[in-house]
Amino acid sequence: IFSIILNATKAKAKRKAWDVISARCVDRELRKIVSVNNDNSVSVQWAWRVVCEFNYEGRHYRATPKIHWSDAGQSESPFWSEEKAKLFLEKSIFLSGECKLRVNPTDPLETELVR
Repeated sequence: IFSIILNATKAKAKRKAWDVISARCVDRELRKIVSVNNDNSVSVQWAWRVVCEFNYEGRHYRATPKIHWSDAGQSESPFWSEEKAKLFLEKSIFLSGECKLRVNPTDPLETELVR
């Protein structure tokens, strides 16, 4: 457990050092994820896929940023309700489509949506 926490802390600190830039969201899709649990109960989760365009160091990019990243799980965490998923994006992307991204300077296609 200690190593998971340590790795998560390191990953978060590394991303905090990435450049924060302005971008434009050009496409977004909310997906409903339905799964059957071991006890045959059904769980529903929601996940966004967003496409953003931005200029970084003189080049134009189109990327799919991480939306709701979990450092501990090293993956994107889905939302437990459609309402929470929509609210999260409303706070992250303006009606005009403008948003902020963290960009990995060594790999500009690796991005994270800034809330």
